[in-house]
Parts: sequence; structure tokens; C-alpha cells
Amino acid sequence: MVGLEAAIPGHASEKDWARRLQSWLGRRGFSFEAEGEATRIRLENGVYVEVSEASGGDGFEVVVTVPLPVTAEEASMAESVREGLGIALSLGVRLRYELDDSMPDYPLLRVIAPYRDPYKLVDKLIEVLEPLSPAGRSD
Repeated sequence: MVGLEAAIPGHASEKDWARRLQSWLGRRGFSFEAEGEATRIRLENGVYVEVSEASGGDGFEVVVTVPLPVTAEEASMAESVREGLGIALSLGVRLRYELDDSMPDYPLLRVIAPYRDPYKLVDKLIEVLEPLSPAGRSD
């Protein structure tokens, strides 16, 4: 939901880097949810991009979650897979992968991009997401 973080007291981040990302997402028309620094962006093709502190508190990460097709009828999901992997690969860091097949009819691929510096993470993520902006390219 666009702007959800502003509507719920205590949900907007107090960290400069997260406020910058959340503000940019809102201005560019992205659908997202925020709780503190954690931000979850939903792209039109069913791909999710999540930014949060890494588990264990060691740095930060961008997690791109991509729905995977399980039948030939779902072949149209190939574009989502291509776009999700393209986003992750464009982040410019070594990636890790997790396959979530806990729900056999809805498998997900999670592509994890670790970062130490949240400001660099936000700069790169904005650069990567800008062409996908629902509001078009910024000046």
C-alpha cells in the first residue's frame, strides 16, 4: 500500500537511509509497506523486493522474491522470473539463493543481496528500480 507507513504511528523509520528510500518509493508511485527500517515493495508482476536488517543483525539485505511457475499454463510467469533475477543481478553484489517450496503450488525463489552500508544499498536500489517506476522516470 502506498504511504501505509505514514498512516500508522510508529511505522515510519527514524533512520535517514530508510526514510529516504520510503519517501522516494512514495513519490515514484510504488506500492510498498514499511515498518521501521523494513520496507517491502510489490512490483506489478508479482515480484517483491524487501529491504531489512540482515538476520543476525550483521548488515542489511535486499531480498527479491520471485514466484516460480509449476505448470505450462503458468509460463507467463517467466517474465516475472526474468525481471526478478534482473533486479537482483543489477544490485552488483554476490547473491545467495533460497528456494521456498513449502507450498508446492506456489514455489518462490528468494534472491538475497547482502550489504554492509545501508546508504549504498538505498542508492543502488533506487538506481535499479527507477526504470520500473509507476510514475515514470524522474528528472
